Amino acid sequence: MNYWYFTADGTDADSMKLVAMGSAEELQNLAPQVGPAQILTDEITVVDAAARFGYAVVTAVRTGTAQDSAWQAHLLKVDLEAAAVVAVLPLDVDAAVDTTIGNWAMALDADGTRLGIGTGRIRGDTRVWAINTETLEVARKDPHQVGYDAFHQVSGDALLTGTASSPYAEGAYPPYIVYSLESGNLITQENNLDTYLLGSWLYWLETAYDAWRVMDLTTGEEVSIIDPLPVGSPDTRPALWETGGYSVMRTESALDVRPLGSPTSSLSLSTDAGDTIPAALAVHRDVAYAAHPSAAHELHLIDLATGEELATARLGTEEDGIDREPQALTVSEVGAGYFYSRGGTCTFYAATDWLS
Repeated sequence: MNYWYFTADGTDADSMKLVAMGSAEELQNLAPQVGPAQILTDEITVVDAAARFGYAVVTAVRTGTAQDSAWQAHLLKVDLEAAAVVAVLPLDVDAAVDTTIGNWAMALDADGTRLGIGTGRIRGDTRVWAINTETLEVARKDPHQVGYDAFHQVSGDALLTGTASSPYAEGAYPPYIVYSLESGNLITQENNLDTYLLGSWLYWLETAYDAWRVMDLTTGEEVSIIDPLPVGSPDTRPALWETGGYSVMRTESALDVRPLGSPTSSLSLSTDAGDTIPAALAVHRDVAYAAHPSAAHELHLIDLATGEELATARLGTEEDGIDREPQALTVSEVGAGYFYSRGGTCTFYAATDWLS
């Protein structure tokens, strides 16, 4: 297996390369990087559904340090088949935007034509760009003067700002606000603590903690939920995320997986039914990949159309560094990534470990 490293001698595409190496030790022999080679997001790249292009946000400034003046980030468009940087877009950033890794976030819309980039995930001011991925041009910047809003989430379709969840308040104030990245207009606002943006869908939990509501942001219409989603309790908040076109709702005692906006569940697990709740789960091509605390070195593959367990992928042992379950799991055409903590370790497994 080759290890790929990103190198940057300058700020143009010709000065940026993906270099194949035979081992991780060869990284030590790389020359110092004078160009923008510092990743600003938790994700190394976001990849379109066809796995053709990946996008990364990098900078030449030292991450985690305050800036006295305006600085630059660079958005890279990477041809994954050719392993080459094909376009670069400079982003001018003011000093109020924090440089901490993970303070930036990005996401593509469903067809991969628009990329949303936002700052302020950890601290500092909120700035937002909507990027046309075909031309790599800024289609919209800072809709509705969002600089004073607290960043919460961004997708390729919308921006969600608002306060952080708190078990000691009855509502979010100021409320969560959703802005369209296409028009820049305010779409809706909610004062419920548990509010999530998943693609072009908004999910929020009623303040009585008894039911979820779901809205299609493209039409403004709500979905009539048939199979209830797990709600947790006031002391144990549910976790909700999007993966492979599906929503995943997880509490300590239940898990629900369904297509985004669907009123019915594709996979429902409950400890009351004797099920084991995965520690992490990702979906790729309508197959769920679940990692369990009791066997962190295994991935259980579940067909979401039938509920049938297709296979168990054994990815190694504790000797290979798999000594605990991942905090997050990502699956793509080429493999699976286990992520343990921000700025910490991650482990990658090639798809050939389970495709045979």
